[in-house]
Amino acid sequence: MNLDLTEDQSMLADSIERFGTERWPAADRWRLLREAGAKGVPELWGEIAELGWLMIPFAEEQGGLGGSFDDAMVLASGIGKHLLPVPVSTNAVLVAPLLKDCPAEFLEDVMTGKVRVALALGDGDSRFDHLNVATTAERTGAGYTLNGVKNFVADGGDADHFIVPARTSGSGAELEGISLFLLSRESDGLTVETYRSIDNHRHCRLRLSGAETGSARLLGEEGKGGLPLGMAVKGGVLAQCAEAVGAMDALCNLTLEYLKTRSQFGQPIGTFQSLQHRMVDMFIAYEEAYSITVRATLEAKEGVMDRGRMASAAKAKVGQTSLFVARQAIQLHGGIGTSDESVVSHYLRRLTMLDMALGNASHHLQRFAAIA
Repeated sequence: MNLDLTEDQSMLADSIERFGTERWPAADRWRLLREAGAKGVPELWGEIAELGWLMIPFAEEQGGLGGSFDDAMVLASGIGKHLLPVPVSTNAVLVAPLLKDCPAEFLEDVMTGKVRVALALGDGDSRFDHLNVATTAERTGAGYTLNGVKNFVADGGDADHFIVPARTSGSGAELEGISLFLLSRESDGLTVETYRSIDNHRHCRLRLSGAETGSARLLGEEGKGGLPLGMAVKGGVLAQCAEAVGAMDALCNLTLEYLKTRSQFGQPIGTFQSLQHRMVDMFIAYEEAYSITVRATLEAKEGVMDRGRMASAAKAKVGQTSLFVARQAIQLHGGIGTSDESVVSHYLRRLTMLDMALGNASHHLQRFAAIA
């Protein structure tokens, strides 16, 4: 299955290709990260905002470009291919549908890169179930008081605001009773603990101890945040699948080029049949991941009501195939593939984290089987 790009999507893909090649070449990623330091990613975020990429996931009535699921796929795939350390999947695609009721000035700041918003999932022992919310919100006068811990907030290390799902009623994994709150990083009662993951993305843990927020910070209706949260997670899953597919594409091409140029016993190692077979296996795995991601993306665009079944199918397959491709690439590159100086090792780290994000392959395989 192939995705026939529109003229606008082709222009977007070309823009990402130029930006990745000229501004942040993947082969120099380790050096660029070290030289840029803590300011590197925020500066890069501002640059892609100037290119209009952050406007794509936002609806036209929000002041955005009204991009569809396949537009987001093109964007995320290009970012994955060039290993750009910008959290578009989490700080744009994932949060955009949840911010639709925010003031125009705030949305403009988000789309121009001045403000970053992260979705705070990961309650206690909830594992990958976004409906299993243990954080509570109680009415106190004109607002709410939030208590709980969000153990893993993807790409929240540099976020200015957090969307915090909390229970105003119900318990466990019930759909009803979940409310969504927009909380400033500077809110009283909120402690943000940042840390860096193996792919150099900055995540955080939130500790909410009597964190107060006004009623105006409630996103949507009280107790009705479960459905929009689920739809947002579905979009985030598809975007991260696309990012992984882009990374797999780059790994296949990098490894093929290495086999053509690396010599052993007086000839390129790509002439050895056993290595050719492994290279073919990598390309087959990539094609499988690409095809199922395209199908899930197009079904989501067409509004097929499968309750996220195809998104889970794509996430499970992409998780399995992406790690297979990355590990094969490491093996075929030999010892150098594990070094920081080799971009292959960085692709493996990013794909490992993408597999875990919003549910790993095992979780989504079980979810796919459970949905009738």
